Amino acid sequence: MEVLPSHKLLFRLYLLLPLHITSLLLVSSAYSPPDHYFINCGAQSKTKVNDTRVFVGDQDFLVREGETVKNKNSSASSSPLYQTARIFKYPALYKFEIKQAGKYIVRLHFFAFMSLYIDDLPVPRFNVSLISRFSLLTNYSFRNISTSSPKIEEFLLTIPNGKFKIYFIPYETSSAFVSAIEVFLGPESFIPDKAAHITSQGYKSDYSGLASKVLHKLIYRIDVGAPSTPQPDELWRNWELDAGYLQSPISETDDS
Repeated sequence: MEVLPSHKLLFRLYLLLPLHITSLLLVSSAYSPPDHYFINCGAQSKTKVNDTRVFVGDQDFLVREGETVKNKNSSASSSPLYQTARIFKYPALYKFEIKQAGKYIVRLHFFAFMSLYIDDLPVPRFNVSLISRFSLLTNYSFRNISTSSPKIEEFLLTIPNGKFKIYFIPYETSSAFVSAIEVFLGPESFIPDKAAHITSQGYKSDYSGLASKVLHKLIYRIDVGAPSTPQPDELWRNWELDAGYLQSPISETDDS
């Protein structure tokens, strides 16, 4: 049996998430995670987002202190969550105390405002890994800067009781940064252990053991048939309209 390195295992699971994502929609809109951390990196005070979550400053969770960088063009983002960031020139980590074992959602927010690219700071390029050195993001870079919207990387994984650590490791001549971090317990049984797999040839099989894997939301969340722009759902996930993805069979033939 082939033993996959952690980064290859994660890569092979990228496409699994859309197969069972609809099960998450069954969660009550009143869901409140019993074990959670909402962190606004670089901030000195609490930040309320969409009247639903309160993000706190990151000082109590940092093991190695990084530099706080402020967004000098606050109009670039209307969200109070992206007015600061924490930047690291050396390896650093955030540490969280997990009191209840279970399946967690981990979100890493990155908003590359222009302040990150001045004062002789190198263009951010870095790795992100977990306590076991399991790689989440490799060679993550912001060379093609976009100051219009954040990048949000989301992972689903099982976390045991105890210390949970997220490492930010810059490349030798570069730096790492993060704008916000979410770590919260998902609803019970919201990740099924099995999901159907149907190939383009119509063959059907099952993916099994999903609950024990680390899943990475890499592609799209599309609200099929929604009449207007969908609002974030009860787990604070953003969805897109399907209109931009619809294509007639004739158009598809022409494109090919």
